[in-house]
Amino acid sequence: MNEGIIYIARNPEYKENIFKVGKTERTNLPYNRMLELSNHEGVLGQFNVLGYLLVDNVHESEKICHQKLKDYRYQNNREFFQINIKNLAEQLREFLSDSIIRDNLPKFKEQEQDKEHLKSHESSKAFENFMTKMSDLVAYSLHYSPNKTFHDFASKIRKELKKIPSQEELTIGLSPWNNGISTPGNEYFLQLIADHKDFIGFDLLWTFESLEIENIKKYYNECGDDASIRQYEMIIQDNPEYINNANKTRNKLNKIYNNDKLYMEYTKKTSSDFNNINDYIFYAFFTKARKEEIIDEMTDEKKVWKEKVVRVSSKFKPSTIFFKGSTERIVAELSTIIESDIPDELIKLPLDESNSIIKTCPKCKTKIRLPKGKSGKVKCPNCEKRFNTTT
Repeated sequence: MNEGIIYIARNPEYKENIFKVGKTERTNLPYNRMLELSNHEGVLGQFNVLGYLLVDNVHESEKICHQKLKDYRYQNNREFFQINIKNLAEQLREFLSDSIIRDNLPKFKEQEQDKEHLKSHESSKAFENFMTKMSDLVAYSLHYSPNKTFHDFASKIRKELKKIPSQEELTIGLSPWNNGISTPGNEYFLQLIADHKDFIGFDLLWTFESLEIENIKKYYNECGDDASIRQYEMIIQDNPEYINNANKTRNKLNKIYNNDKLYMEYTKKTSSDFNNINDYIFYAFFTKARKEEIIDEMTDEKKVWKEKVVRVSSKFKPSTIFFKGSTERIVAELSTIIESDIPDELIKLPLDESNSIIKTCPKCKTKIRLPKGKSGKVKCPNCEKRFNTTT
């Protein structure tokens, strides 16, 4: 993507309600562009920028604006439009809503609520795009930190996990965030979250309007994600000031977003500030779950057979150990936990017949196991006859 500015400019020498909508790739210099326009041969008066949008694809955004505003063109000039400024600003916001990173267009009465968005923890679309950009910046800087220190960290994590006696390959990605390994009787999972020391709670702020525990629970309950709720609770229990620190991060992000100079510093000039792995706090969640083997009945709709199925047991709650710190601390803690761990034996269970019942095909007499409490038409896997039955 090619970042740039879509601006609204006005020259007082022109008729009322005639505005220029143009672009510049110099994302912190819209006013210099006004000087260039004013200095063109034959131009009277001084162009003034009335507002602008920072967008993530400036060339395509300008094309969209000029196409959408074609009915307002002044004397067939593709960059000058005769339109009310309020209407113009509203339309530009609408046309480019998915591309806006920062919104510096004029605000009007009914839009004053936009100024309160961040104070009330209700993010605008533009602020969401800004948060996405910041998140990408932090992640990119960390992954490509000098001397490949982040990748060295990932290698150390995988090396420790491989100490667990396993019959299967380690499940890994390109980073240490999510890893798993399986033994005959257990599944092990390591999940990591990272905070930059100057932006505590950034990952959560990117997702949630409010970091109050009830809001977090509501979100994850709707997703059916109990593990994430527990992880968040562990972080809060370890550091009761976490929410206050996260709110300070929100305020800092607000200042960056609303200040041109700060925005440019954080998104252009100081990305290197994020690539020192020693400036991060890592939160680790090491989970051990029991596995069980059951005899289950399988079918391909032509035949039925019994087969062993190994799965994580629902009868035993997984145990999670939480620890945090630097990369060295995470590796050391993980090593200690693994050294003292004793893998469990696989739980072997017989065929669970409590929720099923046997029915006989009226044509070929094949016995078919069906779930209890159902009624309807059944297709015999042997002779393919369909018949009605109730269980």
